[in-house]
Amino acid sequence: MKTILFTPGFCYDTFSNIEKRYIHLAEELANEYKVLWLVPKTINSLCRFKNDENKLKLKEPLYVTEAKKSNINLISADLSKY
Repeated sequence: MKTILFTPGFCYDTFSNIEKRYIHLAEELANEYKVLWLVPKTINSLCRFKNDENKLKLKEPLYVTEAKKSNINLISADLSKY
């Protein structure tokens, strides 16, 4: 079985049709591929938010919450190019 590693770069405090489509795609591919999502372990200063006040409210990105509901395979790590 082949593996697909997905590294989402979505804003942390939004969940739109784009994010929904990626979750749906991962579900569709699950029979033929091992789909892994590389997601952040913590919310830090490098994270992008549509509304800055959400930085203090969220424990994890909204797309991670939704991915968990769909049983997406998640790898949590704090990676940065800096």
